[in-house]
Amino acid sequence: MLAKSIIRALGVLGLGFSLSALAQYDVPSFKADSAKLSDLSFASEPKELGLFSTIHNGLFKPVGMKDGVRYPGLVLLHNCGGIMPRQMRQWIEAGTQEGYVVLLIDGMRGNKSNCFPPTPISVGRRIKDAFDALAHLSALPFVDPKRIFAAGYSQGGFTASQVSSREVAEAFVPAGAPRFAGTVAFYSTCRWPAGKIPRVNVDIPIVRPDIDRPHLMLMGALDNETPSEWCDAVLPAMKAAGVPISTHVYADIGHCWDCIDIDGFSKTDFKGDRISYRYDAKLTEDSRRRMFEFFSSIR
Repeated sequence: MLAKSIIRALGVLGLGFSLSALAQYDVPSFKADSAKLSDLSFASEPKELGLFSTIHNGLFKPVGMKDGVRYPGLVLLHNCGGIMPRQMRQWIEAGTQEGYVVLLIDGMRGNKSNCFPPTPISVGRRIKDAFDALAHLSALPFVDPKRIFAAGYSQGGFTASQVSSREVAEAFVPAGAPRFAGTVAFYSTCRWPAGKIPRVNVDIPIVRPDIDRPHLMLMGALDNETPSEWCDAVLPAMKAAGVPISTHVYADIGHCWDCIDIDGFSKTDFKGDRISYRYDAKLTEDSRRRMFEFFSSIR
């Protein structure tokens, strides 16, 4: 019913939403939309991160990797603009230094942007890319299939939240196959509230109440692209019900605080809001620390 309401509400907008993009918030539609684009291919032999390494869909070995040892895995999920090299290199480097096998998904398939509707890469396709990366890492002899994690940035953070859902996972992950042990969403949010998109009077869910894997949300109090306050109406009840969600809100930063590639850049988003990006090295390091401490706490 909710998905149908969203379709009816958004179908009248002049924003260019397609029906396939609108039905993306119910699980059967996630599954159907995921089949509309081909699967990605990932490397099976990990490499060291070097100055000239190709990072798109790249698989990277942890520092000091030894034969016969299984390491935790980390899947990185980029934002709606695709891979920003300096931003994502710092997260590959952080992961490999912490002892993780790191896989950076490039889900763009040649598109320059997935930010404005109709998005060329659907929510369902991004979800399947994440689960395909999970399955790939799980089959590698040097990865511990019980300790594979995901970290997503902005739109990738939406995906990180969605793959933590029990119902979403049941639709994509074969029975008995590994799931993500935990996930982190950077500067994401929980929903698009009714009225925040012109003439849309229904909530569009991002964080689902059936999350059953540990999930950490790192948000900025000054973020007007994916505001942290859009979680205020839903997270308290979820936490009270035992949903394993943790949150931290940074007081004096907005969206994309780790985006060194676009420090100082401003844009107008599809809602009509003016967005400015400010890179903060100190907060990037703090969020790195919080992420890996969170992963380490999961048993």
